[in-house]
Amino acid sequence: MELDDGGLRAVRLGEREILRRVYVAVRDLRWGTVPMTLTNLVVDEKPDVFTVTIAARHQEGPIDFAWHGEIRGEASGSVSFRMAGEAKSTFLRNRIGLCVLHPTDDCAGRMCRMTRADGEVDEAPFPSLVAPHQPFFDIHRLAYEVDPGVRAEMTFEGEAFETEDQRNWSDDSYKTYSTPQRLPKPVEVKAGTRIDQTVTLRVSGAARPASAGPRTHDVVFTIDPTLTVALPRIGTALPTGCETLSALQRSRIRALALAHLRVELVPAQHDCGARLDRAIAESQALDLPLELAICVGGSPVQELRELAALLEDRRPRVVAYVILPTHGEVTPAQVARLARSILREVDKTAVLAGGSNLHFTEINRNRGCVEPLDIVAFPNSPQVHMVDEATLAENLAPLVSIARTARSFAGQRHLWLSPISLKPQPRPAPRLAASEGGPPRHVDERQTSLLAAAWTAAHVGQTARAGFSRATYFQAAGWLGLMPMVGGPVLPAPFAATEGVYPVWHALADLAVFAGGEVLVARSTRPLAVAGVVVRNAGRVRIALSNLTAQPQVVTIAPQPVDARVRMLDAATEAEARTSPESFRRSGDKLHASTIELSRYALATIDFAG
Repeated sequence: MELDDGGLRAVRLGEREILRRVYVAVRDLRWGTVPMTLTNLVVDEKPDVFTVTIAARHQEGPIDFAWHGEIRGEASGSVSFRMAGEAKSTFLRNRIGLCVLHPTDDCAGRMCRMTRADGEVDEAPFPSLVAPHQPFFDIHRLAYEVDPGVRAEMTFEGEAFETEDQRNWSDDSYKTYSTPQRLPKPVEVKAGTRIDQTVTLRVSGAARPASAGPRTHDVVFTIDPTLTVALPRIGTALPTGCETLSALQRSRIRALALAHLRVELVPAQHDCGARLDRAIAESQALDLPLELAICVGGSPVQELRELAALLEDRRPRVVAYVILPTHGEVTPAQVARLARSILREVDKTAVLAGGSNLHFTEINRNRGCVEPLDIVAFPNSPQVHMVDEATLAENLAPLVSIARTARSFAGQRHLWLSPISLKPQPRPAPRLAASEGGPPRHVDERQTSLLAAAWTAAHVGQTARAGFSRATYFQAAGWLGLMPMVGGPVLPAPFAATEGVYPVWHALADLAVFAGGEVLVARSTRPLAVAGVVVRNAGRVRIALSNLTAQPQVVTIAPQPVDARVRMLDAATEAEARTSPESFRRSGDKLHASTIELSRYALATIDFAG
């Protein structure tokens, strides 16, 4: 197991992962995760026992919560994690306590034996499809087989615990947590309130001997050219409230060969017509059809009629109308039917999309909303719950389960991910504006980083494997952009305006130009460290290899590409890639071997004929 930021990560039996993570979470009244600062951590490790003592504090706004913890492991196969905390202020919370993450790869479909607080015993499997609601309630003890003849048993003390399927929010885990969702929330926690919880894991049985062969941390990336899936159509969004893109920015967006430009309109707002005019102007300048996301409020007939009048006068080129609620969780079926009727009066070929502007969760829990839709669309973000970089890598995997679950009730309807962002976005989207003291809460400063580029390339590959037909990545410029905003509000570093691009622009430049092509199925032996996507079109093949970690990675590509060239986006080339993206993209070296080394957060682009 690994000690990580005051918690445990990757608890394993040999190569079999038993638990993904054990940690303490403090969630505010809006489900925001309150950041933690470690004030002390001491590790006492002996041959047959270890003890970790922890002191930590969570502080943000009115919330001030401190706790002491002890993690103890014994040779018998037992690990316990105790948290004893105290509120240092009075505040509102939705949750405080220990959380245990169970990995979906090793747990999906596996039968569990649950002992409830009253002693009642029940058996049920971890869900294979994404469960809309909690599969397990009122848990005192949870046990399941992790390997033939080996059993893991967890005991939960201090409060009532239950389990949810976190793939609903694109987390690659099932989570067992305290404070059941059925209880009222938020709850006031008075200063001086004490919270004491313990989770104990016991592993028993006859484990198989571990492999005696040498272990290596190198990665093997294997390509199967006989298995392919379609590359999704890729677009970006117009920054909310921006005036115009510069001529150079437009040329760089056109160079991406994107499929659409998303714009969000709120008919009830007085400037809806002006915003539509700006969107049409950018759509024409970029030669991109619009994905019109229409946020409908409490007067749907009036709002849709007013929008239809605007469309009648302007006749924009629209790939789909995405009907979303300004309040509420999903597109109401009656509003979708009304939108189809009204919009078809001005656009007889109108394609209607909808679903949720929050998470897949809402659609999964309100499945009837898809019935009147041609397309099911919802946003995607990797850090609804945790913000560390390992979580960003882990949370690529659930896209396949999400899509499979959606198809179980949406049938043959196309699935769209729109929009995709590093952090969940408030809805309707806020205007682009400067913010004193740094970016707003919904913005991740890593938007401008190498990691964002590596993660985005990997995300495109996973989106293709899941079978999404269209995906909208970030915004053209600004806080959530592919490049800085020139001529808009003055933003602080690292978003300061230049005529350059962010590294993530290159990730889309690598892949979107293969529109109409196919993605070859490939496998990484360590997908949480190195992910890759292989695209092919018109006799050209491109591999985009992403190092999702801060450590160098050695990757062997099988089979070895023949007569290939490689271009590396990393710390050594980042400055040129930002300031002179066109010349950077013309660079590259011959790939002489099947093995390549990726520095921290590097994105390697390998081109060859095939």
